[in-house]
Amino acid sequence: MIRRGKNKGILEAELRPGVVAQLEAVGRERVLIYRTLFLTGLRLDELRTLTVAQVDLTTGAELIQLEAKNEKNGIGSEIPLRSDLAEELRSWIDSKKLSPSAFLLSVPNGFLRIFDRDLKAAGVPKRDERKRTVDLHALRTTFATMLSTTGTGPRTAQAAMRHANLQLTMGTYTDAKHLDVREAMERLPKLAGETRNETATSFSKPATKPLPTGDTLGHFGATTDNRATESTNAGHTGVTSPRPFRFAVRLGSSAKCRILWPRFSPDRVQTLAAKAIFDKPY
Repeated sequence: MIRRGKNKGILEAELRPGVVAQLEAVGRERVLIYRTLFLTGLRLDELRTLTVAQVDLTTGAELIQLEAKNEKNGIGSEIPLRSDLAEELRSWIDSKKLSPSAFLLSVPNGFLRIFDRDLKAAGVPKRDERKRTVDLHALRTTFATMLSTTGTGPRTAQAAMRHANLQLTMGTYTDAKHLDVREAMERLPKLAGETRNETATSFSKPATKPLPTGDTLGHFGATTDNRATESTNAGHTGVTSPRPFRFAVRLGSSAKCRILWPRFSPDRVQTLAAKAIFDKPY
């Protein structure tokens, strides 16, 4: 975009080849700045002070070594680099012929203004639908949220963010709106009495019969032998036949009606439910 003169605001202009090459180099460096912030969680000042000597591009062990004096917490950290980002940085260093003491990327003062112009050019609003301001530090929120949405454990995410407090990582920097809670629900293990189609062992729902009344015990699919046979083949602990142990479940403090419930499943999750819900095993 032309920023000065009679053609100010026009997105296209005729430029000399040398100027085009210079602008393309600036654009390439800008892309590297954003990609590095997105994929490492670095703070802007940490990236600004990063030298070539602090970047280890050894294949399979690519990382950034932050010096304590340049890190916010004053400790010094090793930050792993994703292999594709490391390859881009390697190509950048070679093309620019940067010395070990040179800054890896040139992050100018007033970069926030440049960032705001890039947001506008990309059609990204400065404030989102929740009235939150998009700034450069928001890229760390994006980094933390991407860690969680790709299945990274909370403690690992905290280490990647270099936070002393887990609550800061998960509560402040992770945007819960982008977490797939529905998918997490679908991954919950099956409970006893449900069919497990994804394993070789199949559990069928107990046969439906009218609930008993009085002191009679209902019998939901149990056999005369109420012992469950456990299978240890190939490291799998589960029930090899639908012959469950029985649980007597009291339905309310004053009710006399009881039902039976299977005791085991391959992952034994229902034993936890039994402690939380049921009075005692029958």
